Amino acid sequence: MVALAVAPAAAQEVIELPGQDRMINANFEELYRVGSFDGDEWETFGEIGGTAFDDAGNLYVFDRQASRVVVVDPQGNFLRDFGDAGEGPGEFRMSESAWSHAQVGTDFMQFQPDDGLAASEATEARVLYGDGALYVFLRAHDSAADSIASQLTPRSSE
Repeated sequence: MVALAVAPAAAQEVIELPGQDRMINANFEELYRVGSFDGDEWETFGEIGGTAFDDAGNLYVFDRQASRVVVVDPQGNFLRDFGDAGEGPGEFRMSESAWSHAQVGTDFMQFQPDDGLAASEATEARVLYGDGALYVFLRAHDSAADSIASQLTPRSSE
C-alpha cells in the first residue's frame, strides 16, 4: 500500500464550505412547445432520436420511428421535414444485413480528458457508401450514461 500526503500548492487557497450540499429546484421558462397527441402530422412524434439547433436557432428533431427530421423555427412554427424509411439517399434506415457486412472500426483515441490515449469506453464505427450517399453508424458506450448532460455539442477545439 502506498500513502501519499499532498499539501496545497502555494497559489491555492483551501476554504471550508459553510454547509451541506442541497438540491436546487430549477425553474425553467418555456419558450415554445413542439409536439402534440392530436395535432397536425408534423407535430406527432414517435421516438425522438436526437435534437439539434442550427445557427439561425431552428430546432431539428429526429423522429427515429418515422425516419424523418422535423425542422421548427425559433417561434415553434413548422418549417419543413425531410427523410423517409429506407436504404437510399435521404433515407434513415439501413438493413441489418448491410451493416453486418461492414468493416468495424474499434481502435479510437480520446481527445478529452487525456488527448492521444486509447478510448476509455468501447466505441464501434461502421461506414457504408453507395449511389452518392455515405452512411455512418456509430455506437459509443458510456459506463455512466445517466450523467450525460448534453447529447449534441460542438467540439470546443474547432
